[in-house]
Amino acid sequence: MSDPVTVPLVDVPDSSRAVLARLGAPPSAADSKLYRALANEPTLLDGWLELAWRLREGRTTSTRLRELMILRGSQLAECEFERIGHTLRARAAGVPDAEIEALASWRDATVFSPEERLAFQFMEELSAGHASDETNRRLAETFDPAERIELILTAAFYCMVPRTIDALRLVRDPE
Repeated sequence: MSDPVTVPLVDVPDSSRAVLARLGAPPSAADSKLYRALANEPTLLDGWLELAWRLREGRTTSTRLRELMILRGSQLAECEFERIGHTLRARAAGVPDAEIEALASWRDATVFSPEERLAFQFMEELSAGHASDETNRRLAETFDPAERIELILTAAFYCMVPRTIDALRLVRDPE
């Protein structure tokens, strides 16, 4: 019997597996605890998959930048589940472990570019609930409109992901 605060982890339906395949996700993605929890409502799972994978793949901004933003958000939300998964994605994007370790103290670290530091500032502000006019102005000066949309939606989505994981009470299996 499952814990009453969790939802059952069910099989991802074939229709959602087809969405994952179309988006270029590996077949193992359907084994994700998060996707298996969301599969209790397949239509919403499909919408989640569309946005999540579109934010991850084929963007103008670098995968490195987006993964560092996501990692910073997972630190702020104290979401170990998300931090572990995106640490692996950051490493795959070429982010060295030393930079991943420096991320929590990015203001004092010298390894991040001005653009990355601005993105971290934006992620922190959005995680706190409000991006300042000054940070938005700096984003507009630094990134073109398409890049800003990518960064805004990445930050907003990855503010939601840790909250969803928390509400679902998901924990990673020891690996």
